[in-house]
Amino acid sequence: MFPFNSYPSTAISGHALTSQSAEPDPMPSSATDYNMEIADTTIQVPPQHQSSGDTAELELVSKDDFKRAQQKKANQMNKVRKQNKKLARSKRQLTADLYNVQNELAASQREIQEHEKYHLGLYSAYEGLNTAIEGLQKELLDSEQEIQNLNGLLASTDNADKQMEVLHKDLATSQRDLEAYKNEAIRLQNVDRDLQYERKELSVTQQSLQECMDDLFSYQPISQVADTEILRDFQDINRYIVKWIDAESDAFEEAHPEARPGHIFSIGEDKDATQFLKKHPDAGEQVVRCIIHCYLQGYFFSKNTYLLGLSSENVRLLRRTEKAMADLKPLGESAKIASWRSETLRAIDSTEECRNLKKEQIQNIKTKIFQSLSDTFPILFRPGGGEARFYKQVTLPASNLASKIWLSTSDYVFSMVKHPFCKYKPLTLEDFKAAEYVDIQTSKTLKPDSPVIADDKGICGTIIIAMEPGLYRLSKGSKDIPLRQAKYLVKLTHPLGKRNRAPA
Repeated sequence: MFPFNSYPSTAISGHALTSQSAEPDPMPSSATDYNMEIADTTIQVPPQHQSSGDTAELELVSKDDFKRAQQKKANQMNKVRKQNKKLARSKRQLTADLYNVQNELAASQREIQEHEKYHLGLYSAYEGLNTAIEGLQKELLDSEQEIQNLNGLLASTDNADKQMEVLHKDLATSQRDLEAYKNEAIRLQNVDRDLQYERKELSVTQQSLQECMDDLFSYQPISQVADTEILRDFQDINRYIVKWIDAESDAFEEAHPEARPGHIFSIGEDKDATQFLKKHPDAGEQVVRCIIHCYLQGYFFSKNTYLLGLSSENVRLLRRTEKAMADLKPLGESAKIASWRSETLRAIDSTEECRNLKKEQIQNIKTKIFQSLSDTFPILFRPGGGEARFYKQVTLPASNLASKIWLSTSDYVFSMVKHPFCKYKPLTLEDFKAAEYVDIQTSKTLKPDSPVIADDKGICGTIIIAMEPGLYRLSKGSKDIPLRQAKYLVKLTHPLGKRNRAPA
């Protein structure tokens, strides 16, 4: 039976925060454990080389060598842990420094905004003063004109002297107001110069902050894997699966010419697969392709998996670090977190320890997949050379694609069902826009303009099984970008008609 019902959604995301299951480590945890295990170990020496005292000496030397080797390994592991802790402290310090600088910048910006508001108020007052000055100047001209008129009437008017005195007082008051307005205008000009200077200082501060940020992230430049490379590797995996099935089928038919057609796809212990092939006897190869893809999604491309080659402790540490970075303000941007994750995983992936653990994990996954598939298809997935070819042609390319996706700064998702024999909705004409479909009767790939016959509800057939998943790149703020559509095997309600040709 298949463990697909327990699989989560088969999406792989750079922001997934759950732990990856890891194989238990069969090795002892310390040199002390090795001493305990070797305490009862004896070294057998051929009788012709034994003497009265040589046996004990040889046994002692072997134990000492073994202890020293284990102690050396323990020292190396301690050194790696210290380096990891040192790297974590350095990153935390850099993050704290950047956070302080950004707080200072924010405070400076608020202060500049307050100065700008004050400057706008002063500028409005300055314009009001200019208007008042122009009015006073006009009044001054009018007063001088009145003085001239009054001087002409002074001889004939008894109150000429008094009026002249009042006018002189008004003129003196207007001159004092004009002088005050001029002084205020000079003060506003000085304030404007100070504001211009502070703007220049702000520009210099912003430039310094940008340089600081560039220096901080210079050791983790964005390294993006192209969509075309991800798509090419995924298409290669689809071809490798078909090629492996064809090669194994040809080899079996050549070795057993008496076997009936399709005998290699005989079912073992899986009742669901048995019932499915009884209903669709010609879909054996498509069922194998679907089940292989389901296993690859579960072991390599699920959102619950992480980069192969990491221990469960390192996976939990990296996930906690990503979550902590996402909670920071304003550093918690998804693009910066994706860049940090990409460069961090690249550095870890280049280590010998990671490469060795990855090889071991891939071998374990290959064994699990092949054993599970052999329970369903015992003839096709029989022990022998087929398992080694399956590892080289299918398991290894799938693991390489999973690593590229994790090392990329983009997030990708696969559209694959959790169980190969789930119940699909009927096939409609609208479905041809979203996926590829292959007719089980003719093995032809159907297109939107294929001459299919539909009923009054637009239903033209039934989806039987998913042959290949679709591949999409997640995009923020818009629809996911399709890189490759899913491919389904369908059974049409009516045979394909003839294509209507346009008149010549």
